[in-house]
Amino acid sequence: MSLKYIAFSVLFLAGVSAGLAQEIELETLESLPSPDVQDQVIGGEKMDPAKWPATLVFRNRGGGGCTATAIGDRVIITAAHCVDNGGTGAARVKGQSIRLACYHHPHYRPPQSYSADFALCLTEGQMPVLPFEVLNVDPSVPKLDAVVQLLGYGCLTIGGVDKTFGHLYGGTAKVVKMPGPGLYTVTEGGAAVCFGDSGGGSYVGDDVSRLLFAVNSRGNIKNRSFLSTISSPIFLAWAEDWAVNNEVEICGLTQNSAGCSEQ
Repeated sequence: MSLKYIAFSVLFLAGVSAGLAQEIELETLESLPSPDVQDQVIGGEKMDPAKWPATLVFRNRGGGGCTATAIGDRVIITAAHCVDNGGTGAARVKGQSIRLACYHHPHYRPPQSYSADFALCLTEGQMPVLPFEVLNVDPSVPKLDAVVQLLGYGCLTIGGVDKTFGHLYGGTAKVVKMPGPGLYTVTEGGAAVCFGDSGGGSYVGDDVSRLLFAVNSRGNIKNRSFLSTISSPIFLAWAEDWAVNNEVEICGLTQNSAGCSEQ
């Protein structure tokens, strides 16, 4: 995938001008922005944003950014390295602009620790039903050697040399390493994450019935991706407490969530 291959380098790939210290700006793209874009990397393909309505893009003044996913009517998940801890901004969803603030997982402490690369963003009001993506909370999924799908709005060529951003691509890759002491699921082959794909989702299942099992964190911009695993107790305990404290629902995690995609 350059996601087309989703590729992160063993660098964090937060888009063209990485520093997103300015106000956060998120939006949904409901149609293909450039239908004539051709695949550059084997393993990735152009995706129709209308089939992934909960996938959002960050924009920054340099024209780049990250990918994010709505997982509840007031909750968005992305990579911690994409946003400042406590950073504020707005999400534009179906014509509505809704203020939000984003918060890092407490175990994300670079340079000592990178793998808890999660940020949860809280919107001030409800987002229109999309539907929202559903978290995978089963630590046995995916299994070693399973084929998973990576998704993001990142670059189009191997090595990320084009540094383009804003076209939704998806592709499959195989799980080659399960989370150990860290929280990374590692994939190889097929798709790999690239600049701008940071914060996007990695999924098990298919377009009709799917679960969000990880957040795209980093990779080698070629064939290997490091994905922060959602089903880890370290993430689930934090996210559940965060939801309770903020009085919000998260699809797949809390009992009263609504507007979630069908499983």
